[in-house]
Amino acid sequence: MIVEATTAVLYCLSYLIFGFKLELAFSAVLLAVLVVLSVIDIDHFEIPYWCSITVAVLGIAAIFVFKETPWYERLIAMGVILVVFVILVLVGGMGGGDLQLMLGSSLLLGYKVFIALFIGILSGAIYGSVKKLRDRKEEKVLSDKIKALVEDWYQNQLDRNVGFVTEGHDDIIVGSISEGNPDIEWEFLDEKVWKGLPEKAALSQTLRENITDEREGGFKIFIKGDQIERVKYSRRMVFGPFLSLGIATCWLVGGHIMDWYLSLLH
Repeated sequence: MIVEATTAVLYCLSYLIFGFKLELAFSAVLLAVLVVLSVIDIDHFEIPYWCSITVAVLGIAAIFVFKETPWYERLIAMGVILVVFVILVLVGGMGGGDLQLMLGSSLLLGYKVFIALFIGILSGAIYGSVKKLRDRKEEKVLSDKIKALVEDWYQNQLDRNVGFVTEGHDDIIVGSISEGNPDIEWEFLDEKVWKGLPEKAALSQTLRENITDEREGGFKIFIKGDQIERVKYSRRMVFGPFLSLGIATCWLVGGHIMDWYLSLLH
C-alpha cells in the first residue's frame, strides 16, 4: 500500500508541476522506476540493471526532447559523476548499482544531478548515522560472536602448526553476510605472511552453521601472529532509496533549486 500511495502522490505532484506536457510522460516512467528500485534495494540490497537502463534511456531521449539543456552539459555531468562514483565504489561507500543509476540520471538531469547527489548523500548520511547508533549494540554482539568462532578455528590452525600468520606479521580476513549467508573473501588474503594455507572451508562452514540470524553486513578479522586481535562487523546500508529521493526531487523542482542557489551568488 505504501508503494502505491507513494507513486500516486508523485504522479499528482508531477501533474501539478508540469501539467499535460512531455515532462509528465517522462515522470510516469521515471518516478515509477525510482519507487520500484528503492523497494527492491531495501529488500535485496541491489538495484536491478533494467531500472538503471530505463533511467539511462530516458536520459538519452531527453537529449533530443528537452534541448534547453545542452547535450554537452549532460555529458560533462556524466563524466564528473563517473569519476566521483568510481572513487566512492572503490572505497566501499557505494555499490555498482548506485553508479549505474547516477550515470543514467546525469544524462537526464544535466548539472542538476549534482543537487540530486547532494540530497541523496545528505539524507543517506543522516539516516546512516541514526541507524549506526541504533545498531551499535547488535553489531558489537555479533562481532564478539564471530571473534569467538574464529579464535577456536585459529587455535586449531596453531595446534596443527600450519595455516597461521607468522610472528611479527599481521593480516586481515575479509568476510560478508549476504542474504543470511556468511562468506569469506579469501582473495584478499596475503599468503606471504602465512605459514601454509589456512583451512578455508572449515572457517566458512563454521560461520555458516553459527551465524544464521543476520541478514546483510560485512566484517573484518584482524590477526597478528598467533592472536585474533579483534573483529569488526558492520551492517550494510542501502543508498538507492536516498539517491532516488534526490533524483525525483531534482526532476520535479531541480530548476527552482538551481535558480535559488545561483541567486545566492549574485
